[in-house]
Amino acid sequence: MKNKTADKVKTFEIGNDLDAVSDVVTEIVAMSSHLFENIYMLEVAIYEAIYNAIEHGNLEISKKRKEKMIKDGNYDVFLSSRCAKKECAGRKVKISSIVSKKSQIIEIEDGGNGFDWRSEMRSVITQQNKFPVGFNGFGIKIIAAVFNILEYNEKGNLLKLVKFTDRIRPEDNVKKNSDS
Repeated sequence: MKNKTADKVKTFEIGNDLDAVSDVVTEIVAMSSHLFENIYMLEVAIYEAIYNAIEHGNLEISKKRKEKMIKDGNYDVFLSSRCAKKECAGRKVKISSIVSKKSQIIEIEDGGNGFDWRSEMRSVITQQNKFPVGFNGFGIKIIAAVFNILEYNEKGNLLKLVKFTDRIRPEDNVKKNSDS
């Protein structure tokens, strides 16, 4: 991520420890809290995006598997076992945040194999006004509701989120005509 006019730039790298997410989210939100009205929803969306990178990316837990483990009351044990698996244990999540006067750009890259993000986005769009069934299905909906731009790389293991400030009036974005 490169941005020469950035006011603040911060990068993080964390393992598969969900407890480490809180500190990262706190720092990212602190960087941009002066730009946004609804900090709570921004915070929730960033948590969701990073959790998804760990659970579904690094640990390769499918939505169906997660749903089953939660229903059975075994999700925490299952999560620990996935973290201990040799192929998952060393994976990291890289997070970058750039805050400028008009936006925040966050990139979240996991060490997993990616996923079919096109199918997932179609599902989000078709289920837009429906309440998810079960314990899963809120993450991308929340993220899409908070951020103005949500993009994945081709592989599906890097998510770029862009949030334009809601404290700038639309007329502030219009180039002033010097003849006026």
